[in-house]
Amino acid sequence: MRKQLFLTLIIALIIVGCGTTKQTSKLHGDSYDETADKTTYILVPYGNVEIPGRWKRTTYNQVSRQQFFTDNDSSTIAIAKNPKEKYPFYLETKSNYELVTDFFKWDSEYWEKQGYKIIKIEENETENFIIWQIAGDKVNNIFLFGLKNNLITNYMVSSKWTDKEKVEFVTNLYRNN
Repeated sequence: MRKQLFLTLIIALIIVGCGTTKQTSKLHGDSYDETADKTTYILVPYGNVEIPGRWKRTTYNQVSRQQFFTDNDSSTIAIAKNPKEKYPFYLETKSNYELVTDFFKWDSEYWEKQGYKIIKIEENETENFIIWQIAGDKVNNIFLFGLKNNLITNYMVSSKWTDKEKVEFVTNLYRNN
């Protein structure tokens, strides 16, 4: 199974590499390692994301570029990694943390207009991330927006977990990936 996935990714990379446009294509895949109890989300060319536990890849949101996963207890996570230059607020003169702040402002304003409450939980200028929450009727999602290796990262978790557990989960995802 892993060899087949690897071969498929290599062939797809060759095909993508033969293109003449400057548009970046993404290839998605995932695998579960039972021994290590982790799911690896393969996101070519932006790198892998190792997720603790067994997660099943579900939907992909083309607009937000988020890949969604669920686990056995119906928790949902979403992962997105994109070049910072792809966002409308990008300016070469901005620091990484300024870009993360602009991403938070851009996305949170959208959700506020939809009637949700936005709560900023943590800001870390040294590690270039912001953790925040969307709260409302039947909604309690925790997000981490960060920037590493010129990629803006968006991790989201929606779960029965406590807010503290959600924050720890997205923080560990960010730091370990």
